[in-house]
Amino acid sequence: IRPELAVITNIALDHKEYLGSTLESVATEKAGIIKPLTPVLTAERAAVPLDIFRKQAWGQDAPLHILPPDEPAEAAYDLSGTHFRVTTSPYGEMTLSTPLIGLHQASNAALAVHALALLPHDLHPDRAAFQRGLSSVHWPGRLQGERLNGRPWLFDVAHNVAGVQALVACINGLALARPLVLLIGILGDKDWQAMLPPLFDVADRAILTRPPTAPANRTWDPERVLSEVGFAEAEVVSDFPNALERAAQLAGDGTVLVTGSFHTVGDALIMVGRAPYGSDVTLPRLAFSG
Repeated sequence: IRPELAVITNIALDHKEYLGSTLESVATEKAGIIKPLTPVLTAERAAVPLDIFRKQAWGQDAPLHILPPDEPAEAAYDLSGTHFRVTTSPYGEMTLSTPLIGLHQASNAALAVHALALLPHDLHPDRAAFQRGLSSVHWPGRLQGERLNGRPWLFDVAHNVAGVQALVACINGLALARPLVLLIGILGDKDWQAMLPPLFDVADRAILTRPPTAPANRTWDPERVLSEVGFAEAEVVSDFPNALERAAQLAGDGTVLVTGSFHTVGDALIMVGRAPYGSDVTLPRLAFSG
């Protein structure tokens, strides 16, 4: 593979069975995309991963670029999206917006802008393309907002600790109708011991469930989980359609947040009729409407 550019967003512990159980081992694996004489860009800030990237880039004669610490600038978000400024050469300063919600999405978008700016000149898009592209991004399951029976629902695939941290930061910065009812199903091989407490902290009520498409060898035991990671306002509704109905009932005029895995969010979107690209599985449709 001989790319024009290598981009590494940031390092977090996930897929430990493949990448290792330390940030150092994960960074070492991800540094494998750094190729000879090929520029590499990262938004990583931590010293250990950056040191690994520097050594790999030096050994490959690859110029290493790090997203500037003040980028993105003036980032702010609400339920309509995220707004920020970036400054690059050759584009100069640009004010940009994306429908994706959260400060982490501003960082992701700023990284994408800086990556395009590092491409050879004949591959540069024009400034208007940044505005058009970022403003039309559609990423289902990433703080996707829907109104069902007049009630706000949010669907977010926070399937690891880093994803939960980003989701919780977003929730704390949004003016959401309360109560906030958490509907969550996590795969059993994920670090649910670390994922659940921050989510419980921002929720008024919580329902633990099992998404129907989760692989049988990876499903979790929500009863055991709740006994280990207690939350007085949590309950177990293992049957997924019943869990969705229960979440709507508990929320009243508040907000339902569905999260925990791609299976949980995907199955929920199918059942409430909001799967944007259809479905390759047969699941019951529930009587939710806009």
